[in-house]
Amino acid sequence: MWWMLPLWLNVLLGLLAILAGLTYAFLTSQFDNWKKKGVKYEPGVPFFGSLMRAMTLKEHMMENLDYIYKKFEGEKFVGFFQGKRASLLVRDPELIKNIIVKDFAHFYDHGFKINEEADPMEAKNLFNLEGHKWKVMRSKLSPTFTSGKIKLMTPLMEEVSQNLQKNLTDLSMSGRAVEMKELSSRFTVDVIGSCAFGINCNSIDNPNSELKVMGKKLIHMDAWRAIKAFIIMFLPEIGIKLRLAFINEELTNFFRRLVKDVMELRKKTKEIRKDFIQLLIELKEKGSVSVDTTEDEKEIKQQNGFALPPQDESQTLTHDDLTAQAVVFFLAGFETSSTLISFSCLELATNPDVQRKLQDDIDRALSNHNGKLTYDALKEMKYLDAVIQESLRKYPPAGNVMRVCTKNYIIPGTNVQIEEGTPVIIPTFSIQNDPKYFPNPEAYDPDRFLEENALHKYQYLHMPFGEGPRQCIGNRFALVQSKMGLASIFSKFEVTLAKETKYPPVIDPRQFVLAVEGGVWVHVKARSEE
Repeated sequence: MWWMLPLWLNVLLGLLAILAGLTYAFLTSQFDNWKKKGVKYEPGVPFFGSLMRAMTLKEHMMENLDYIYKKFEGEKFVGFFQGKRASLLVRDPELIKNIIVKDFAHFYDHGFKINEEADPMEAKNLFNLEGHKWKVMRSKLSPTFTSGKIKLMTPLMEEVSQNLQKNLTDLSMSGRAVEMKELSSRFTVDVIGSCAFGINCNSIDNPNSELKVMGKKLIHMDAWRAIKAFIIMFLPEIGIKLRLAFINEELTNFFRRLVKDVMELRKKTKEIRKDFIQLLIELKEKGSVSVDTTEDEKEIKQQNGFALPPQDESQTLTHDDLTAQAVVFFLAGFETSSTLISFSCLELATNPDVQRKLQDDIDRALSNHNGKLTYDALKEMKYLDAVIQESLRKYPPAGNVMRVCTKNYIIPGTNVQIEEGTPVIIPTFSIQNDPKYFPNPEAYDPDRFLEENALHKYQYLHMPFGEGPRQCIGNRFALVQSKMGLASIFSKFEVTLAKETKYPPVIDPRQFVLAVEGGVWVHVKARSEE
């Protein structure tokens, strides 16, 4: 019996029981939040909240949220729990519009709290900056991502695409299958190496190039990194106190050195390139980036959704401020575009009729531009645009749009108040695969996006890059880069599925962005051989 145990052991057991009780109370402290408000919700369990299947890697986060989305069909919004945090899942397009545009002042930030000293590359990048700091940085960076600036980078992309075609020619002659996610990653690393840093990585031929290796480390998800990500996302107060960093010191120092070396070389040689690092140099020296045309100025205002504040040229940007933007540009362009290209190849290999229509579209545009993959040639490829939008609909790389309530908010038409600090999730994967909005959603049908004003018609339903002032600033670059990759492949080659590829694809639960478990293996055949 317990009274026969030594006193010290009784005390220890009592303390452990108290500690267990306090831990349980802490981890479930918000579990009655939605019940009190009269909001339907998915119950949670300690530590995991409503996302146990995702947290234990039984399924991807997007699939776990899709389960909640489908369970509460007919509801405009539902409650759930991320760890212990009461969170809101939004299902209604009109409420989505309110949150990300009309009432943006209440949902300003993404809500990730990062210890700046421990992880400056995450804390200082545009995606994670908050409030006024974000708005100032957004206004400074917006001119770097206009169509005019990206057009100037297109010749750099075209050089990389030629190397991709040479690599695919060798593969077609060998008869070996190729894993398209890996090859697409090498293509995007080389494009970003050239367009962002002005360096020739040649990772298409050398997958062990330094930038490719560091890029792989940047996105690699081992058990410890997954635990850190969970704490940072769902227990942010603890993550800050423990000084947890998602981007470690090795990666931080690599990108610091890379940006510093390139900037110093440009200063020494007085070389001027039409790339991202040159724009960062201009930003550092002048405090702002010039806007080339009135059209670009209109584009900036339209994308941001707000008038830009006057440039504060007295505000000095540190080396880490600049490097952090280069890191997030690299990360977003590297992973998002390679995911888009690989899923497009998967569907085009599965749907040969769609592939032939795409090849005809590419051929027509190239015939008008002397066979060159120029910016204007890519712009003429309307069916390629539709293919890309359909791939983004079916497989949005991020899967969800995240916001956090920055000021108490009453949901219109209800008396439900969302408190400051509440995470809000817009499940883009679920909405974009909902038959209510996209009939026969499992079918790969680019014709959906050939309708006049299709993107306007699907606004707040089709949001692969988000919407509103906080939408992805680099979406134009990602789209042009992806168009270049796909046009370079399908202008020269026919793609068929290899036996190693699963279809329908199984989503890998170990990855942040969507990825096919086992990879996208295809065979390529030169079109001239047909």
